[in-house]
Amino acid sequence: MNKTLFAINKAILIASLLLWAEISFAQIITTGRLNLGYPDHSAMSIPKEFTYGNTPYLTMYDNTDEHNLLIYNDNLEHIKTINIRKEHAFNFQLTYQDEEREIQDVTLLQENEQNLGIGFELWLQREKNLNPAFEETLLTITKETNGDSLILFNITESSPQSMKQLYFNYNYFKAKYPKRYWRCKNGNMYLYQAQYNITYTDWHITGTRIEDMQENLRRLLLCNINLNYGVGRTNYYFEASQTLFNSDEQFEYIIPKYTLSEKGANIGYDVITSEPSYSEDETVVLQRSSVVSEKSKLALVGFQVVSENGDIISDITFDNGFEAGASPYYVFILTIGNNTYLAFDGMENNTACTLFYKIDRISTSVKKVKSAPAQMIVSPAIVGRSTPLSVTFSDGNEKGSVINVYSNTGAKIANAIVPAGQSKTQLNISGAPGVYHVTRSIDNKLSENRKIIVR
Repeated sequence: MNKTLFAINKAILIASLLLWAEISFAQIITTGRLNLGYPDHSAMSIPKEFTYGNTPYLTMYDNTDEHNLLIYNDNLEHIKTINIRKEHAFNFQLTYQDEEREIQDVTLLQENEQNLGIGFELWLQREKNLNPAFEETLLTITKETNGDSLILFNITESSPQSMKQLYFNYNYFKAKYPKRYWRCKNGNMYLYQAQYNITYTDWHITGTRIEDMQENLRRLLLCNINLNYGVGRTNYYFEASQTLFNSDEQFEYIIPKYTLSEKGANIGYDVITSEPSYSEDETVVLQRSSVVSEKSKLALVGFQVVSENGDIISDITFDNGFEAGASPYYVFILTIGNNTYLAFDGMENNTACTLFYKIDRISTSVKKVKSAPAQMIVSPAIVGRSTPLSVTFSDGNEKGSVINVYSNTGAKIANAIVPAGQSKTQLNISGAPGVYHVTRSIDNKLSENRKIIVR
């Protein structure tokens, strides 16, 4: 039993480090901002205000199946396994446009020459000393018209990986364009390193096709903020409760409902293929596909509250065209006084806002009560390293703002000071691919936060 608990405990700790939840600060003009925190760690318990009998439980993931949530009592007795269903998925179709282009030319950009200060025989001996496997038979020596000798390595069979280092785009051009080679001129050896550039024709359309797609309906992460306990921020999430939606002993969890959206990039994620970029170490790409569907972004349009036996307790669809972010998966639970709300960040009528739903445990109902506008819009949500990031303020930015971009590790990679009255700015993101947070501060106080993904 102890070994099993240790293995499960280790699994959940590793999982918690890998999961990140997006968060944004919404503001109701008459009451100020909600400071929600970063729910980036998996809690090892269900908040006791949402458990039957107001007693804590230890929760862990099954070490062999993450869809099994294991629940233990205060004696560390395994009292329940909740199989959070995984068979449901959102199926949709996207239309792709296929394009092709051709290579026009490959040109030599530059050729750097280094005099090695030794003759051919000494150079051969040095190569043998550096690499005992070196043989003169691995060289291809060509006499040029001016009397110089061009020396190339030809080690295709023995080391194809080395050929990629010696020749430009070896996988496509083979040994046509050497990047590293030697010449023997007037008895002296010279090392050359060359750089090349490819020019292409314009892309031309070759056809369109429809692809069947599927998105697994992963359960929503529940992020608890209980203002009655003086908690104004959250760092943790949990995944099931007993008394959040009713007062019985059964456990419940929430799964999302998706749609395809044509709204801005801060809703869901954009699946449109971006313009490819190339370097001399990349494979030549002459074909590409781009999504041309009018609706091509996944967005959250509702949710279902599901009991531990799979029964649907509540089936909610957002009204007034409200759509929330589809990834990652989270919902904030806000308790104040005797009221408990669900809060979703998204857009309604092309305005960024937070949508609140009130939970009535007696009637087992969830009702929309209010939406509060956010003030900072960041676009696109998925950005290439060469694509500018646009930040727009809907509140006029009357006091001025400081925008910072942080990596997952907390390192600041970009920032901008936006003067009062300026309603937009742009930043260039130079970080490695991954998740980043864009924050806005006013008068040295954190105001809002948005998550972006750098590809």
